[in-house]
Amino acid sequence: MPTEDYSLGFVHGYEAAIKKYAEADRMGLHNPIEEVAALAPTPSSTVKKKRKPSKYNRVYSKHYKRLAKKHPRSSFASISKKAHRAARKELK
Repeated sequence: MPTEDYSLGFVHGYEAAIKKYAEADRMGLHNPIEEVAALAPTPSSTVKKKRKPSKYNRVYSKHYKRLAKKHPRSSFASISKKAHRAARKELK
């Protein structure tokens, strides 16, 4: 049965890890579990650098904010279309 093979494999792997840990402890070596944990990436080292907004994005956001303030009840789609047209026209 596959479940027996899995459980036997798990048990054998677990026993091997315990033996390796005990042997390292007898020899006065460091804790292998702590060494592996130290190698794991820390959240501060994986923080991505924020990208600089493009010129188009800056112009678009300026027009979008202006239009959103002027037309507070309009939908996002209609305001963004108008802002996109205005940004393209300004950048020509």
